[in-house]
Amino acid sequence: MSKTFTLKRIRLINFHNFVNETISVNGHLFLIGGNGSGKTTVLDAVHFVLTAGRNMELNSAARMAGQPRRLGRKIQGIFLRYDLEKGQRNGANTIGYAVLEFENPDGKKNCIGCGALAISMETVPDIWGFEASGSLDDIELFRQENDGSYPLNQQELSARGQCRVYNRDSYISVIAGKFFASTSAYRDTMNLIAAGKSYRELVSRFQDQSELFRELLPPPDEKDYQRIRDSLKDIDKIQQQLEDQKTLIAALRNVQSQRDSVLEQREKEARIKYLLACHSLDKAKKFCADQQDLLKKSEAELQSLNEKLKENLFEKQKSDIELGGLKNSDAFKNSALLNNLESQLHERQNNRSNMRGQLEEARTSLKKLAADKDQLGQNIGDYWQQLESCYLKFQDYCNFEAAFDREHFAENLKVFYCSWIERLKLKRSELVNRIGELKVRIEAIEKDTQILEKRILQMRNQKEAVPPASGYQELAELLNQEKIEYIPFYRLIEPTDQLSDGFARVIEELIGPENLCAVFAVGNSQSRARAAVLAKPYNIPVIDCSPDRQKVPVSPPSGIRQFLDFDDRFDHAAERFAAELLDRYHYYDSDKAFETSDHNFCVSRSGLIRQQSAVRKVCCEVNRFIGSAARTRAQLQEIKDLEIEINAHNQQVIELRTARAAEIDRQKEVDRDFEDINNLHPDKITGFETQLRETDDKMQLSHQKIEQFAAEIADLELKISANVNEIEACKKALSGLNIEKDRARIAELEELCRRLEKESVELNRRLGSCQEKQLKINGDIQSSRQQENKCSSALSMAIKELQRLKPELEDGQVHKYVSITRGGQQFKPENLENNLHEAGREFARMHERLKNTLLSDTMLQKNYGFTLDDETFAVISNGRRLNEITLEREAEREKTGDILNEKNRQLFEELIINHIVRKLWQEEDSLKKTIDGMNRLLSGLQFGNTVYHFSMNLRKEFKEFRGLVHQYADYNTESKKNLQQFFEAHKHILIQEGAELPDFLDYRKWHDIVLTAKTINADSANDKGVTLSRRVLSLGSGGEQSVPNYILLLSLARVHLEHTGSKIRILLMDEAFYGIDAQRRDELLGFADSLGLNLVVAHPDLDGVTDKLERTTTLLVEKTAAGDVYVGEYVFSRKKPAGLFDEAPEEASAEIRIN
Repeated sequence: MSKTFTLKRIRLINFHNFVNETISVNGHLFLIGGNGSGKTTVLDAVHFVLTAGRNMELNSAARMAGQPRRLGRKIQGIFLRYDLEKGQRNGANTIGYAVLEFENPDGKKNCIGCGALAISMETVPDIWGFEASGSLDDIELFRQENDGSYPLNQQELSARGQCRVYNRDSYISVIAGKFFASTSAYRDTMNLIAAGKSYRELVSRFQDQSELFRELLPPPDEKDYQRIRDSLKDIDKIQQQLEDQKTLIAALRNVQSQRDSVLEQREKEARIKYLLACHSLDKAKKFCADQQDLLKKSEAELQSLNEKLKENLFEKQKSDIELGGLKNSDAFKNSALLNNLESQLHERQNNRSNMRGQLEEARTSLKKLAADKDQLGQNIGDYWQQLESCYLKFQDYCNFEAAFDREHFAENLKVFYCSWIERLKLKRSELVNRIGELKVRIEAIEKDTQILEKRILQMRNQKEAVPPASGYQELAELLNQEKIEYIPFYRLIEPTDQLSDGFARVIEELIGPENLCAVFAVGNSQSRARAAVLAKPYNIPVIDCSPDRQKVPVSPPSGIRQFLDFDDRFDHAAERFAAELLDRYHYYDSDKAFETSDHNFCVSRSGLIRQQSAVRKVCCEVNRFIGSAARTRAQLQEIKDLEIEINAHNQQVIELRTARAAEIDRQKEVDRDFEDINNLHPDKITGFETQLRETDDKMQLSHQKIEQFAAEIADLELKISANVNEIEACKKALSGLNIEKDRARIAELEELCRRLEKESVELNRRLGSCQEKQLKINGDIQSSRQQENKCSSALSMAIKELQRLKPELEDGQVHKYVSITRGGQQFKPENLENNLHEAGREFARMHERLKNTLLSDTMLQKNYGFTLDDETFAVISNGRRLNEITLEREAEREKTGDILNEKNRQLFEELIINHIVRKLWQEEDSLKKTIDGMNRLLSGLQFGNTVYHFSMNLRKEFKEFRGLVHQYADYNTESKKNLQQFFEAHKHILIQEGAELPDFLDYRKWHDIVLTAKTINADSANDKGVTLSRRVLSLGSGGEQSVPNYILLLSLARVHLEHTGSKIRILLMDEAFYGIDAQRRDELLGFADSLGLNLVVAHPDLDGVTDKLERTTTLLVEKTAAGDVYVGEYVFSRKKPAGLFDEAPEEASAEIRIN
């Protein structure tokens, strides 16, 4: 066993409320005192020295009271002496220290400590550490100045040379190297100390012993797990790289395939071009020969048309000469004049008929206008008559003062009309408002009637009257909902024979409605308390009905209680309550005796009441609530009064509805008048007058037209008469001449000339058409010859294109290759152009697709930046062709696959097998040894009559993996394969970013650690004990539940500290041994002694202080109201029995010596 260091002294300087305190420690250290006295501060000081404040939670047990972690104490708050009640008590730039003095088995002293400079609550303090060989007294931590002593800062402490001063991180490294086997052992031990410090909280967080045990065990080293994760990430990267290479090769092959398709489509297009060029050349030659034949026929037709045109011109000239001679004769001229005169006469006669028709229409229109004028005059008269009628009706309710005067109103009719309309609107509005007011009044009265009817129904359901206490009805509903039985006070009192109705009314006034409704709750105290809570908002008393609460006072001779009897159920409580309300009043039969009385509180039979100096008179007509008969009578009377009030309301509603119906009729009459006056708007009479003026204008215009038409008709009569005379003279001159024969010859010649003219036009048209046709044929011949040349060029280009795409073809082989080898004969000549267009479009699509692939594929662009030669369709990158690059990439992919296989082999065989699997086997074996060591420690100990034993149960979910780990061997190929498959199946868990160590790689979770308790007695040989599950522990007392947890902590602490080789074996325990009796606590302390642990325990009290604590340092920590802390030491001075039969001295409290 390595040499261990024992804690001997603790020194605190400006450490929260400890200004300058040195605590001596002998064995375990117990700190007892009230909450907030400073016990936990000492634990925090020890923890602070061991960790330099790294990952340290201050006052962690405070969260047992439900305080969130963010509200915990801060390190700077410790040195600035900050608390919630008094705030910050030390000034800025405060320096404080916490120092521990240890002693090794050789008696040599060694000190370690930490200092801190706290600037403010918002700033993290500057922390340093120091270590020294020797006693605590050898280290000076103060400097002396004229005004006092002050703690040394880091530089001053280092300059003194009494200790070795380090920064925070270096100090932790020094402590880990000097007192612990390694840095990881130091870290694990600090975790154990932190767990023990907040052990009660830790226990409350876990469901059973196994979870708690796992939390206390050292966690597995995650470095190998991290290496696996890193290796898996590398493998994922290589796999991704391999996938990227596959994707890239696939993309390259896709480009190659598209390029081959483009070349194939280009060659197909060239073949179709060749076929089309051959077909076009043959077609052009045939068309040229056909056009030459047509040209010869056109020339012969043109010659024939020219001869016919000459003959036609000669015949027409001959006819024109004969026609001219006939038309120049006198007989023909006179005949033409006669025709003109007859035509003129016919036209004038038609004009005269038309004029007569228009004259008749004008006269008819004039008659209609005269009738319209008479109707407009009638409309104007009717308008004024209707307006006068409306005006006279309005006078009844619009109060028009002046009589109806048409001439006066016509001067400014619109102004008068608007004023009449406004008066009608005002009248209508008044009627609407009146009708609305009546409706509101009717609804209000009907609502009041409904309330009264509801009140009558409630009263009939109550069977008796209830005092008018505000809120009593709501309180009664609440009490019924809560199922609380109760009786109101007014049902517990009855009048005696001597009590008159009038004086009963006075007693009602003295008691008051709230007290009459006071609740006498039936049931237990909880029911009465609940009733009091419900009644408080309504100011209604709740009376305690307990019979033994107090005696009933004797009724005074002149008191009022003599007139009351009380129900037997609560007679004592009811009479006590009545005494509180009425016994101070003195009763007098006469008003005279009342007036001469000197009592401050008295009443008379007639209703006079004196309260102090105030005197008032109460109406003594009727008793309403004292006695069931009075309440019944009061209820009937109130119902009768309410029914009378309801009848009055119903009569009032009938009257209001009659009045409202009359107003509605008046409103309808006003609406009709309003509609009549709206139909008589001033714009209407204005429109009539405007139409009348327009009609006069139209009649005047009609008169003018009639006069004009009559004059024109007379003029036409004169012209017609003159025209008849001229026709007679012309006929007389033509008499005796054979004019008809000349006319027939002229008509014949004119018809011949027209026919010849048409024939000439037709011949000229045909001649022009023939010339145009001849020109077109010549143009077609020229075009066909050009087309032949073009087709020959296209054929040559097609041959060259085919030879460029197929260099092995010679000139004589092209036609055979296209027509026979590639099946060109299958193409129909009439479809070649469509086939060529389709092939060209398909080629353009493929070509564009290839270019888009090269441009849009970001991977190809990023890696190569390919370019496409549109002539040769070669895909090139930096002078390298696509085929060359594809072959190179395929070789790289094979190489990457080999690397991936090697990485997978290294991961499984070197990391997983050689490190993880073997380490898991070793850790599980170490865990078994730990359990065996704990059982050896417990084997010789009894806690009362109970012994404890730990065992391991393999968890079902880890059985498969543990079996694989234990079955694995280098020569066993099957187990190796199974293990590899298991890791492959759980690979996603291993590489998950930010994930914790998987459960199957955490040896602590493979087993459930079971603690078994066994009672030692005569029959214990066959007793296997009881497994202390959480359910079993919950059946025991608080102490019985806590002891196994502390056994687990102490046992595991010893095994852990021994395993890690820790020289400091301190265990901090805040709020420890809570609820454990003195005997079990002493047994636990003895157990801790046997384990070689130093306990530093904080506890609010220490019940049953026994001599077992004589081997400990027990301090009482007290804090004054000013916040100062005093520490007192328990000193055990009582004597033990001298011999076997000596009587032990009486138990006595220990002395407390205050330092």
